[in-house]
Amino acid sequence: MTRQNSQHGQKSPGEPIIVPAGVPSWITAELIQRTLKVFQPRYPTPLTLGEAVAMLLNVGRLFGELSRSSQP
Repeated sequence: MTRQNSQHGQKSPGEPIIVPAGVPSWITAELIQRTLKVFQPRYPTPLTLGEAVAMLLNVGRLFGELSRSSQP
């Protein structure tokens, strides 16, 4: 897995995913790729790597809140 500071742009088909620097370690190149594969068909314009990372971060925050609210 490769991390780089400024790879938030659009990914060309076949181009390897570069995980942006500063994202949590649980966000991997494979997870970004799977996110793009699942969500891209639902968007009229190509999603960027930055948008995929933002989606993952938002879902992570949602799960964090849900897990805190279900604890006694």
